[in-house]
Amino acid sequence: MAATTTNMSLTVWNSLTDPYDSSQLVDNFVKLDGHTHESGKGLPIPNGGLLSTSGSEAVNTNVIRAGAVTTAKLETYTSGTTGVTTIKIADSAVTEAKIATDAITTTKIKNSTGNSDGVTTTKLADGAVTTVKIADSTGTSDGVTNAKLATASVTTAKLADSTSSTTGVTTAKLADTAVTKAKLDLVVQGSVPTYVTSLPPSPTDGQEIYYQASSTDESSVVTTSVWHLRYRSVTSVTSGTGVAIGTGTGKILNVTSTTGFVLGDYVKVALNSTNYFEGYITAISNTSVTINSIYSTGSGTATTISLAYPWEAVGGRPTSKYNFNNTVSPTGTGVAASTWYGSWNGETFAKLTVPLAGQYDINYGATSLIGDSTHNFSGTYAVGLGLGASTSPVDGSVGYLPYNTSVTGNLISASQFSKETFTSSTTSGNRLIRLYVRYSSAIGTYVYLTDQRLTLTPVRLADWS
Repeated sequence: MAATTTNMSLTVWNSLTDPYDSSQLVDNFVKLDGHTHESGKGLPIPNGGLLSTSGSEAVNTNVIRAGAVTTAKLETYTSGTTGVTTIKIADSAVTEAKIATDAITTTKIKNSTGNSDGVTTTKLADGAVTTVKIADSTGTSDGVTNAKLATASVTTAKLADSTSSTTGVTTAKLADTAVTKAKLDLVVQGSVPTYVTSLPPSPTDGQEIYYQASSTDESSVVTTSVWHLRYRSVTSVTSGTGVAIGTGTGKILNVTSTTGFVLGDYVKVALNSTNYFEGYITAISNTSVTINSIYSTGSGTATTISLAYPWEAVGGRPTSKYNFNNTVSPTGTGVAASTWYGSWNGETFAKLTVPLAGQYDINYGATSLIGDSTHNFSGTYAVGLGLGASTSPVDGSVGYLPYNTSVTGNLISASQFSKETFTSSTTSGNRLIRLYVRYSSAIGTYVYLTDQRLTLTPVRLADWS
C-alpha cells in the first residue's frame, strides 16, 4: 500500500501491487522542484550542510544578500554570549555610519585603566567624534566620563571642527569634572606655563615657563623674582664652507635656510660646544646672514647657527636691589674725581648675582649728600656699573657708560642704563653686577650715600655652560 514521506508528503510505492496514479508522480516532482527547506518543504539544513567545496563555512559575506540581515534576524541580547558579541564583529567593521545617533552611552564604553584600553586614540577615526554621536550628559555619571578616556587619547585630529555653538565638543557633551589634566593631549598642556626653578632640559618651540630667578645681594640675602619666559627654537646649517671663528664685523654665513631668524637676533655660530662665536645679525637674506661678532672662544670654522639665548622674556618682575642706609665715606678729607668707590668703611655698595646667562637691561644709580651745610661737591659726580669680580667699573662701551656732571651744592643724584651680556661660559665668580660711585669734594667734608639702586631686567636667556 502506498505511503507518504514525513517532511514533504511525497507519495511512496512500497510494492509492485500498490495502486499507481500518474497525478501522484507529477505531484512528487512539483514538491521536489519547490522545496525550500522550510517546514513542510524539506529538512532544515544542518550546520554541517553549509560547507564550501574547500571545507570552510559556506555562508560568508559574499553569499549574504545586501540588506538580508535585519534587526529581526539577530538574536536578542540577554547575556555576554547572546546577541552580536565581539567575536562576531569584524575588526574595523563598526564605522561612524553604522552607529545610530546617541547610541554610544557611558555604559557601552569600557573604563580605561591607563593609556592602552578604553577609548584610545587609535580607535577613533580623524573627525569621527561629532556632536550628534555623543549622548548629552546630565551630570557626572553619563556622557563621556573621565574613566572612559585613555590618557592623552583625545588629540586635535580626533575632534570634528566646530562651526557654531552647537557643533564640535559642546558643554552639554562633557560630564562635570570630566576634563582633567591627564586627559588632555600634551600639546595642549604645553601651552600652559609651568613654575620652575631651573630651565627645562629639552624645551620645545613656543614652550612657556614661569622661572623663579634667585639673586644674592651684597649681604648674602637672596632676592627672588618670577620671570615669564618663552622658548624660541631656530637652527640652521651652512650651505658652504662656514665662517672662521673670531670677533669682528661683517661675518657672512651662507645657510640652507634663514627662516625664523630676524634682524637683531643674538646668535651663536659654532663648530662644536667649545669652539664658537656670538654676535648680532645685522643683515639677512633667504640664503645668508651677516653677523657682528662680539665674543668668541676657540678656533676653527663654524658651520651651525642658532639663537645663543633662546629663552625670551615676555613678562614678569625685574630683580631689584635698593639700599637706603646713609653709608658714610671713610674720611673727611677731600677726594679726587678719579677714585672709584665700591664700598665705604667695610660696607659694600649694592650688588646682585646674575641667575642665568644671557642679555640684560640694567638700571643703576645713587644719590649722595655732603655731610655739612658749609661744603659742596666741588667738581664731578658719577655712578658706575661693575661686572663680575672687577674692583672698578668696566670703562667704555662694553660695561660702564659714564655719567659725569659738574656740580655745586651738597646733594647730587645720578642714574644710568646699560645693556650687558653674560656669556654661557662666564665663570661663577663673575656672574654678578655691582654699583660704584666717584666724586670730588672739598677738604674736610664727609659724604653720605643716601640711596643705591640696581635693577636687573632679563631680555634673552640660557643656561650657564
